[in-house]
Amino acid sequence: MRRVATLRPRWGMGLTAVSRQIVERVRGWDERFVIYGGEDNDFAQRVRRAGARVCWPHDDAFHLFHMWHPLTSAAHALSAEATRQIRRNKDIVRNDRTFVRNSMQWRHPLRGAAPLVSVVVSTFNRRRMLQDTINSVLIQTMQDFEIVVVDDGSTDDTADYVSSIADPRVRYVRQDNAGIAAARNRGTDEARGQFIAVLDDDDLMLPWRLECQLAAVEDSLTAVFGSFVNFNDATGEMVLTSVKEMTVLTAALAGGAPGHSTWLIPREWMARVRYDENLTSGVDNDLALRLLRAGVRWASCGRAVVLRRMHEHQVTVSDNTNQLGSASAAYNRLTFTASLHQLDATREASAGEPRVKLLETGRVDELVAAYLPDHLVRRVRLRRMELNGIDAVPSITIERSDGVREGFVLDAPTWDQLVELGPEASSSYLFAAPVGTGRYSFDPQILHSLQDAEAERVLREAVGERPGDVAMAHRGDEGGYARITLDGHPTVIIESGTVADPARPPHWWGEWLARPGEAIVSNASTLPALRDAWYRAVAGEERRHADLG
Repeated sequence: MRRVATLRPRWGMGLTAVSRQIVERVRGWDERFVIYGGEDNDFAQRVRRAGARVCWPHDDAFHLFHMWHPLTSAAHALSAEATRQIRRNKDIVRNDRTFVRNSMQWRHPLRGAAPLVSVVVSTFNRRRMLQDTINSVLIQTMQDFEIVVVDDGSTDDTADYVSSIADPRVRYVRQDNAGIAAARNRGTDEARGQFIAVLDDDDLMLPWRLECQLAAVEDSLTAVFGSFVNFNDATGEMVLTSVKEMTVLTAALAGGAPGHSTWLIPREWMARVRYDENLTSGVDNDLALRLLRAGVRWASCGRAVVLRRMHEHQVTVSDNTNQLGSASAAYNRLTFTASLHQLDATREASAGEPRVKLLETGRVDELVAAYLPDHLVRRVRLRRMELNGIDAVPSITIERSDGVREGFVLDAPTWDQLVELGPEASSSYLFAAPVGTGRYSFDPQILHSLQDAEAERVLREAVGERPGDVAMAHRGDEGGYARITLDGHPTVIIESGTVADPARPPHWWGEWLARPGEAIVSNASTLPALRDAWYRAVAGEERRHADLG
């Protein structure tokens, strides 16, 4: 066999042996690969980016032979679906630089695997604010986490509150009062996750934080930060704070570090470098700059990820002198080896460096206000529910083929109700600009946009998401939506109450389409008839056979 075999220098090929610890670290093989082609190379490369050393055995006693067979790609080329999957596989291998996969849904996890992220919260006598903080973690879109609450000797009812939380992912650790740095180090020691997400006990996570930050982690040396929104705890006024990229160059300008509550850092680095327990404040800035000096690369996720509560009991207010002193010392340590000429060159090189572009710029009220504490905001939700026996008036009605009526009903949920929804909370709510009272009112246009988005989602869900199987025709900007019932799918009636009945003659479809504000969702089998009807009603009979693309 050795004499007739051909050496295959490619790695992968199913010849990978790794420790269970490494499989857990990268969250296994990427389950987006549903067909052969690239999944082995992708796994091996991710293992290397995760910090493992790849070893090749060289031993005359070791041989493994791969039996020749016709290329699977030839068989797959006969199937359009298989060809599409192979193209997607190649795109993942070439362009996805993350090493942690399956974070949103790991269908086949290792039994007993530790949580992917430990959200560490140290607290002292802030029970009221702590409840908002913990609630904001529980509605994350990425749910593979634990919450480690380190109580630094509180004398209020913090212990009773945390102990009352039914979610087993919330862990409570109490210690005698030892200071903020010691409490944060204790949280690192207690954490079991691969990453630590830092969160102060008076701040709130935005729902997409863990998901988008994990997507920015490329290797085991990457720490991720985001931007934040300062909000006044009395008035609800919000200010979006954008930041520059975190490098030695940018830090050398003023010694500043990313907002503490926006950090996502590999736990091993937090355990190695640790908070300085000789400092009473400014410990976050000090640690960030020491991590930078140790070789950790800071990457921005490009989004606001935290609501930072502004109130009179913040450490930045109560211990301002010590905080400024520790920040100055950290800056001096960062720059003590640099000459004045180097520092001047750094300032000149970084003067025009743009800040990180954020999705939330210009859209803070629309995207963020929903997640302020209850005393600052009134929320509006489109809640999907069965209508049988309920008096609520729906804005969207769904007549299912089994006779059950469902609908989307407007209500005003509290934070406790958001927690009941869990990760679904991030896509079901509507908010608008602040008013003079410090609360939030609602722009009707945003409400209509949300209803339109929910309508489209429901319609696509009813027809199916297969490529080429869904088409939507829109006319104008006003009015409502309706759906043609196909093959037993539910009929969806939205706002206007108009139903497109497939039993009616096709020319009626065209008349209906010609009215402003109507839309049709159809599967591919019905599209030719719809296209002809639209040509007759809107484009004119003479253009019926025109090739319009």
